[in-house]
Amino acid sequence: PWYVGYMGLEAFGLISFFAMAQTWMTFFDLGFGPTFARYASKFKAGKISTGSLTLLLRTIESSFVAIGLCIVLVCWRFGDWVALNWLKLDAINPNDVSVCVLLVGMMFTLRLASGVYRNGLLGLENQLQASLLLVVITTLRSALALVVLAYISTTVVAFFAFQLVAAVIETALLRIALKKSLPNEKCDRYQYANMREPMHFAISTAFLALVWIATSQVDKLILSFLLPLPEYAGFMLATTVAFGVFSLISPLQQAILPRLVILSEQELHDQFVKLYRLATQVMVSILAGVAGVIVAYPEAVLYTWTGDRAVSQSVSATLKWYAAGTSFMSIAGMSYILQSARGNLALH
Repeated sequence: PWYVGYMGLEAFGLISFFAMAQTWMTFFDLGFGPTFARYASKFKAGKISTGSLTLLLRTIESSFVAIGLCIVLVCWRFGDWVALNWLKLDAINPNDVSVCVLLVGMMFTLRLASGVYRNGLLGLENQLQASLLLVVITTLRSALALVVLAYISTTVVAFFAFQLVAAVIETALLRIALKKSLPNEKCDRYQYANMREPMHFAISTAFLALVWIATSQVDKLILSFLLPLPEYAGFMLATTVAFGVFSLISPLQQAILPRLVILSEQELHDQFVKLYRLATQVMVSILAGVAGVIVAYPEAVLYTWTGDRAVSQSVSATLKWYAAGTSFMSIAGMSYILQSARGNLALH
């Protein structure tokens, strides 16, 4: 709501469009983030060496350099096309939008790397450190962005330029934290046989990521083309609240996955099953309470958050169905957690 107040509904619609576009771009992670988290947990379980884990990290970093250059070049080349042919702009200058496309491409390239570093910390069960860094980074990205809008500039270019600076800081902090968490030992020499298993898991994860993105984001992509940005902004406002339901249980899933991997590798089956069942029960209890309120009173929830009666009335029906759908999707996600911990995603 504060972004809307400072920048206007159309600019918020543009921010929402780029947030959706970044979700599509997560496919270019190619499954490396979850794969590195899994192998960091295997390292903690004593199943692989430091040298093997370091080799995997260096291989991923090298791949992301090439992928990132390609993303930035594509964003630079097609920025004008997005501004002139895809988005239904009203007051925003198309030249500003093309600059934002390039800034988002650079920012996303950095977040590919920072996502791997954060997954590594979670895989090593450094939950507290990862959470503290997330608090710092999220405050920098969101709260301090309001300072920029209030005292420097309310343009979309200034907003995304600040987000790029925040992405640089985020990547640096997470990389330093991960390096300090790993023993300083020599990296193993590259051998295809040693990389075959993690690459196979990464390919499976990347395929599932593509399916997940297509099923959960295609509506937002289509509507970004069909709707004027102010209407699209209202739609995204509702889906943002609905996604907040998933945000409540995502930390629980992130916390238990490394421990499930370790228990699986150590063949402690009874403890594995007990933890999985307990986590599922806790998650369903949270979702039933919070999502139930949102589904029953969507307009009241939106008005409490935005303070805007007209917006709350216009998008409350959207919020109702998206909150319900997100809840069931989150519960179904526990089956993915189970299979990921076992290292076999074929059924999923």
